[in-house]
This record gives sequence, C-alpha cells and structure tokens, in this order.
Amino acid sequence: MSFTQLAMVHNQMIHNNLVVAEALHNLEQQREQVHHLSQFRTIISDAIVIKKVMETDAIVVLLEHM
Repeated sequence: MSFTQLAMVHNQMIHNNLVVAEALHNLEQQREQVHHLSQFRTIISDAIVIKKVMETDAIVVLLEHM
C-alpha cells in the first residue's frame, strides 16, 4: 500500500469515527429528551389523578390508580 493510499484510509477512518461520535451524541440527546418527556408525562398523570381526587370520592380514585 502506498503512502497516499495509507493516508486516504487513515482519513476515511478519522471521518468514520467523527460520524459515529456525532451519531452517538445525537442518540444521547434524544435519550435525554425522551427521559424529560417521560418525566413530564408522569407529572401530568399525577396532576390528573390529584384533580380527580379533589373532584370526586378520593378513596375510589386512589384505588383505581394503585
């Protein structure tokens, strides 16, 4: 393998590593967004249960959501 070919392979490997690093970074950001979204959904669900408890018979609603 000539020096030029070796340099091209090396450059391609560096490029591939950068692509993989960017993809991993994007996946990590997406995972964090999903985590925050799931926390938000839990908070909203809890708020709905609290509202139902305040509006109706507390024991029945609590039993439904246990």
